[in-house]
Amino acid sequence: MEAVAEGLWGLADHHEDQGEIAKAIKCLEAVCQSQVPFLPIIEVKTRLRVAVLLLKHSHNVNHAKAHLERAQVLLNKMPSCFELKCRAYSLLSQCYHLVGAVPSQKHILGKALELTATSGDGDIDMKRATAAPSMNIILDIPESIGLTTPSPMPASSRLMDMDLGRLGRRIT
Repeated sequence: MEAVAEGLWGLADHHEDQGEIAKAIKCLEAVCQSQVPFLPIIEVKTRLRVAVLLLKHSHNVNHAKAHLERAQVLLNKMPSCFELKCRAYSLLSQCYHLVGAVPSQKHILGKALELTATSGDGDIDMKRATAAPSMNIILDIPESIGLTTPSPMPASSRLMDMDLGRLGRRIT
């Protein structure tokens, strides 16, 4: 069955290259709607790709959001797939932003923070990210997305530490 998915992915690539986005989406949705189930990872990758095409080439945010929410359900059952989970959280956050669902956006960004904090390698500095500037959300500062868990120190102090910490000085 994986060969079928790869064939449909290739056909979708061809249609996308030709500018036939609707046909590309139909090829990808054929994987998602198949009567014979594919491996969950294949369905997740396909749904993420459909969502990207929908967000990039159409105004059908709700359709993209539906694919992302289904991908999220599948990803929650998988113990690994860190990069796919991050991508799904990012795209889903973008969808919630576009439809004006701020509480849902904050919730999904909070889950993304939890994922990065528990990823296992302990190197949070490598995983810090900044959300789109239009959202004014800095993901390494929990207060910026409304998390109620107190930080070890105020966000302003942490930002100052990032700027001056290398010099061994701290402005209070």
